[in-house]
Amino acid sequence: NQNFAAIPQFWRKCRSDGTMNEIRKAAGLAEIEPLHAAMYNCTDISHSYLIGHFMPPAGVPNQFLSLTVPQSTWAIFSTEPLNMEEAAQQASIIWKRIFTEWFSTSEYELANAPELEFHNRISENRYITEIWIPVMKR
Repeated sequence: NQNFAAIPQFWRKCRSDGTMNEIRKAAGLAEIEPLHAAMYNCTDISHSYLIGHFMPPAGVPNQFLSLTVPQSTWAIFSTEPLNMEEAAQQASIIWKRIFTEWFSTSEYELANAPELEFHNRISENRYITEIWIPVMKR
């Protein structure tokens, strides 16, 4: 799937052009704090993707958008505590396995809501990535 190349490229672009620092500043985060991501408006031929963080108390600055995430049932997949690069690599593997292995053997199907990726810093150089997939019973 082309997303496995396009999404890491998008993260690199946002890191290098300063977008990630702007998001952190708007959210009141330190430079070392990880950001999160969402994939939404998915169809067979396209999707929307964003990098961001939870809504800051002051609201979202005009240059950014907010995404409303409806209440859903979630299948949650996590990495082990890893450094940021390893966590990102492991998350990519998990994403592939969710859609090539897990859905075909589970009693669930994908629900119509954003798919979320949370990057949580648990210590100075350790992160856990959680992938939240909206699901409903078949």
